[in-house]
Amino acid sequence: MDPPDESEKSIDDVYHDRNLLAIAFAAIVAMAWGPESAGYYYHDGWPVIWVETPAGQKSWHVTPDLEDVIKRSTLQESEPPKGFDGHDRVTKNSRLARYITGSYSTFPE
Repeated sequence: MDPPDESEKSIDDVYHDRNLLAIAFAAIVAMAWGPESAGYYYHDGWPVIWVETPAGQKSWHVTPDLEDVIKRSTLQESEPPKGFDGHDRVTKNSRLARYITGSYSTFPE
């Protein structure tokens, strides 16, 4: 079965979906591995969702309109225990792909 045609979806809709997915992923990680593995903090007025996995740290700025969702989630407001590690979007996405495929122990960054 093909996914529904979403050609009418705006860029705001796409980012809203992505932001909810980032929050959900972080909440699942925090429930599975403990609150020190994921959380949120604020940077320049924007919520930042962060996750620590064996493949490395990942973080996403999400729109402030989702603050209520974040606060009602199981995520705790905290910064990563070792602070932000300076990753850029390409590194974050590489780490995420390596985590998904389980190849994080084989490929260096």
